[in-house]
Amino acid sequence: MCDAAAVGLGVASSAMGAYSSYKQQKAQNDANEYNAQVAEQNAINLETSAKQVEAQGEAGLVPIEQGIEATKARQRVAFAAGGVTVGKGSGEQLALETAKQGAIDVMTAKFNTAAEARNIRTQAASQTMQAGLLREGKSSPGTAAAIGLIGGATNLASTFAINKLIK
Repeated sequence: MCDAAAVGLGVASSAMGAYSSYKQQKAQNDANEYNAQVAEQNAINLETSAKQVEAQGEAGLVPIEQGIEATKARQRVAFAAGGVTVGKGSGEQLALETAKQGAIDVMTAKFNTAAEARNIRTQAASQTMQAGLLREGKSSPGTAAAIGLIGGATNLASTFAINKLIK
């Protein structure tokens, strides 16, 4: 009778362990799915941020270009007031240098905007990959329960066999 009670308790313990494994795996899968959804939303938000950076970068070019044109206009006025011909000599060189430096300023602003947007998009891609990895990490709760039952049955069988050897 004692053996039957021990077997019964062992079976009950294995069943409880299997149920616990099932619930634990299901909870882990639910957590992974939630985290995957959060990562996907983060990726969407980051893409929106990248587009905002690009729009702000484009808008930021306007004052730079206006400043360049204003500088060139002031130079022309100063040259004209001083009787310097802009199309020749040092006046021409200064106008070309101003245009060149202005173009460099515009290209630098465009490069910085593109680099910032690229960095944000890299973060978005990382979030998307993270969501995929979280979803790939799911396991079947049924498999977890079956493994728990097998482990419990093995444990019970070995305990029963050891008890038989001792008697």
